[in-house]
This record gives sequence, C-alpha cells and structure tokens, in this order.
Amino acid sequence: LRGIRTLAVRMARHTANALALARFLERHQAVRRVNYPELEGSPFCARARDLLPAGAGALLSFELEGGRVALETMIGRLKLVRLMPSLGNVATTLSHPASTSHRGLTADERGRAGISDGLVRCSVGLEHPDDLLEEFQRALTTSS
Repeated sequence: LRGIRTLAVRMARHTANALALARFLERHQAVRRVNYPELEGSPFCARARDLLPAGAGALLSFELEGGRVALETMIGRLKLVRLMPSLGNVATTLSHPASTSHRGLTADERGRAGISDGLVRCSVGLEHPDDLLEEFQRALTTSS
C-alpha cells in the first residue's frame, strides 16, 4: 500500500518516457514499426486520446528492420535496459515475445499474430528521458 501514494507521479513519468521513446523509435531507420497508441500514425490514436486522457501508459512494442539478428545485437549493446521474462518495473525492461510468451506457436502462427522474431516489448521505466533515448540511440546505431 505504501507505493500507491506515489503511483500517479510514477505513472505520469512512465507515460511521458514511453511517448518520448515511441516517438524516437518511430523516426529511427533501424526500426520497422512501433506499436504505441499515442503515436499520430497509430490506428488507435484518436481512441487513446478519448479513453486515456492521462496517456497510454508505459508499454510499447517495436520491430527492428534486421529481425532477430539486429534485435540480439541491440540487446547486447544495452547497458541500462535489460531483457527480462516479465515486464513492469521502475527500470526499463524488454521482453522478446517470440521466445517467451509466444514460444509455443509456430513461426507461421506468430506471423499471423503480428509477432515477428524482431519484435520486442518494452516496459518503459522512470529513468531520465535523455538517458533512455541515448541508450537506445547507441544500441540501435550499432545494430543497424
């Protein structure tokens, strides 16, 4: 219960950081697509604005142009952000659905579900946004 007192403040930071990261990733040449409902190009943007006036939260996903090889390279270059089996923390964490939550599906089934080998889920944490963007800029630049 102690953490509930600061939940609103933490969620505001999670959400602001997630939007900043989603916008950054959307513009990066190594990224094929970004799934975050507050992005202007999202088919869910208008609905998200209506239903989520405080923002769309801390979770997003993105897919790299180079598939799993590029993803593994990016993950190997990250220092602040860690690959974890579960999401939701004060620190930014990543999860690879093709090898965790969707590992029991065939590649064809994952493809139909929109889960490519290069897709990663990201739970954006409370780090300073400049540190977070710098972390992904460095990791993506060297992985593309």
